[in-house]
Amino acid sequence: DLGTDMAWCVLIGWANDGKVYEIWDQAITWDDRDFSKIDRGIGHLVAGIGTQIQYLGKGRCPKITRGFFDSGYKPHLVYDFCRRNALFLPIKGQEPMSKPWLISKADPKNKYGRASKGVNLYVIKSYYWQNILDTMLQVESDGPNSFNVPHDVHSRYISHMNAEVRKLKINKLGQQVEVWEKKNKFSKNDMRDATIYALVGGHVESLHNITKSTGEVNKTEIRTIQSERNVRTIAQSRRGNSGRR
Repeated sequence: DLGTDMAWCVLIGWANDGKVYEIWDQAITWDDRDFSKIDRGIGHLVAGIGTQIQYLGKGRCPKITRGFFDSGYKPHLVYDFCRRNALFLPIKGQEPMSKPWLISKADPKNKYGRASKGVNLYVIKSYYWQNILDTMLQVESDGPNSFNVPHDVHSRYISHMNAEVRKLKINKLGQQVEVWEKKNKFSKNDMRDATIYALVGGHVESLHNITKSTGEVNKTEIRTIQSERNVRTIAQSRRGNSGRR
């Protein structure tokens, strides 16, 4: 999720029975001018995940299957990054929509020229995926279709995850509709957005259909605690001997 001074990155992993585990979160600082800082930061992050984060035990690093990059801010830079890095696809949220996601040309009018050439954009139904995440957070830790975070997760991630609430409002047609909004104008929700994009990526790649016969997360100690309302945590051997950097 790209902002004016930070790029917010979240890595999640899928296990059998639709279980999801937050593995890594990071903020990459930039100055809203030099995008090469984002390039280098993501490059180091991807390289580190593939060689250093021993989430599954010694010698077993996670493999990145898909990356999504929010194109709501500086879309030409995001499109160009995705054009140069086939692992990543641009994504943005929209309401209303009838389907969970749609795929379209990122730049149908060729406004950005070579930067967007051949790039496809995923447009997602925002509230639908907010509800998916919220439902997963209500499931008992390590249960089927649950969303789990490590006991040592940074408090910033918990804060971002709890930055939005579901409300009922009356739309322009006089109908009662359900919406998701920030708790207040100062709430930071960037990592929640990044987490939702990662969830979409898992569904696009059918990782939510993993079964025990195709793959399973090897867990060590499991201990459930409550960090804040709606966010459950689970103790995992998240980084092995690599530690937090």
